[in-house]
Amino acid sequence: MAKLLKDCETFVLPYSDDIAIYSEAWKDHIKDLSFVLDRINKVNLRLKSSKYTFAQKYVKHLGYIVGQGLRTCEGIKVQTIKDYPPPKTKTEVRAFLILKGYYKQYILLCSL
Repeated sequence: MAKLLKDCETFVLPYSDDIAIYSEAWKDHIKDLSFVLDRINKVNLRLKSSKYTFAQKYVKHLGYIVGQGLRTCEGIKVQTIKDYPPPKTKTEVRAFLILKGYYKQYILLCSL
């Protein structure tokens, strides 16, 4: 997929068999979407209707919620960290600190 859309980096984010198309203005989005759909059609790829959404302000993509210049993680991930049991071993402390460090930017008033 990345190879098919390699010259569309300014408005397409391909990953494996997922594609995110993002645009500043609605007019640009329609043009970008048409371009990508034409490319997909030319190589005879088919889209699964249950897997796509159009014209969304926010979408889930690769475990994040992205849109309108923002990126956040799903609430379940933050809740998992908040509910994490107190670590008892060095390995558990290390695992918790790595997990918390990765998601700390999404947790309000989080400090390490």
